[in-house]
Amino acid sequence: MILTCELDGVSKNFIFDTGAQVSAIQRDSISGDVITVRGGSNRTVENGSETVKSLKIDGVEFVNTFATNENMAYLEEKIPNYGGVLRRTIIDKSNWLIDYPNRTIELSNKKLSDESYTDIPLIKSSDTPYMLVEINNAKYRSIIDLGSISIFNVPEDTELAGELLNKYQFVENSRERYTVGGIETITERIGTVPLLKLGATEFRNVTVNINLSSIK
Repeated sequence: MILTCELDGVSKNFIFDTGAQVSAIQRDSISGDVITVRGGSNRTVENGSETVKSLKIDGVEFVNTFATNENMAYLEEKIPNYGGVLRRTIIDKSNWLIDYPNRTIELSNKKLSDESYTDIPLIKSSDTPYMLVEINNAKYRSIIDLGSISIFNVPEDTELAGELLNKYQFVENSRERYTVGGIETITERIGTVPLLKLGATEFRNVTVNINLSSIK
């Protein structure tokens, strides 16, 4: 999901990513205090840090927001006029109504849902808020990550991964994945889970990929 934003008055395209804490700004070289950032495959990188004075999305302005900075050369090559990644330091400050079929987003400081919506409780934690998904009558913690291309991703060294591999058929697949530290080639296993429940909502024949992930 790509959003056009104004970064300190300059129009840039940003990735919308709910699966990570701190927004990242594309810079040719890092600046500010150096901090260590850990990515989805447990790799770490030293990034700079800064306070973004102004970031506007369709007239809504976010001011003085903390962010890291780094040279994300691979993403800059793939995304025209690339500006960085919007993460929870920005996302948590507003309510976002995302209409996938019509490819629109509405921002507000008020509740945007109505009676047609289903509430899915988020459970607060010291890291990233999570929800409970139900598979085969057991519940597992899961986060919403709009920065991932996966439908349902399971870390390979978890109890759920072992149970799914024993119960369903999976095939091995290799692909490139961009995460902290740049592009990498990963080997994963892909299969289908017949039923996944999220609150009162049921999803059938869900594609699952099992691979190395630092999110547990």
